[in-house]
Amino acid sequence: MRFARRTCPSSSRCFNEAGTIEELHRRLTAVLFLIGQESEIVYVDDGSTDGTAEALSVIAGALLTCAADPAREELRPGPAALTAAGFDGRRPAM
Repeated sequence: MRFARRTCPSSSRCFNEAGTIEELHRRLTAVLFLIGQESEIVYVDDGSTDGTAEALSVIAGALLTCAADPAREELRPGPAALTAAGFDGRRPAM
């Protein structure tokens, strides 16, 4: 029997994480690499005011398979809405 290869999605809601987002990304990509499965990471900025969006753009700029969406959730709608925003197609195609 042949199984379809599946992508391992991961999402992270970020609020004022400019000082820690690079380390989070480094650790998350290391774990995903170790499990050896194709993966996708979606970071959703929850209206940060500390430069988190800019830090995510730097991470995205360093990777060919990563894209940063400059749109942010300004109204802070909560974790469920932000996760849905990350997976419902409002992010750039990768």
